[in-house]
Amino acid sequence: MEKQIISKDEERLNIVILKNEEYGIVVKGIARCHADDEYDKEKGIQLANTRAWIKYYKKLGKDISDNIDLSLRVLKYWEDRSVKLQQEQHNADSKLKELEVEYTKMIGTI
Repeated sequence: MEKQIISKDEERLNIVILKNEEYGIVVKGIARCHADDEYDKEKGIQLANTRAWIKYYKKLGKDISDNIDLSLRVLKYWEDRSVKLQQEQHNADSKLKELEVEYTKMIGTI
């Protein structure tokens, strides 16, 4: 996780950028001081930081939720596929037994 703080005192602006390369998440929190208010750099950084973390956790939560949904769909596919393969194996085993019995009878009449 990388965190970058940008303060532009003359513009009464603070920006916090959070980057998580592992998850491919980049978010930015911005705090601007209104012209009628007294500028406090530390409070501005705190506001920007909190806004950035809120965005980060919202994005992370959505990404994780999407990955869980995908994983469950893949799991369902393979569960269904396994059931189908088991049915095919059972049918093949049954047909093999029938053919072996039929073959044994045919050999017995020759």
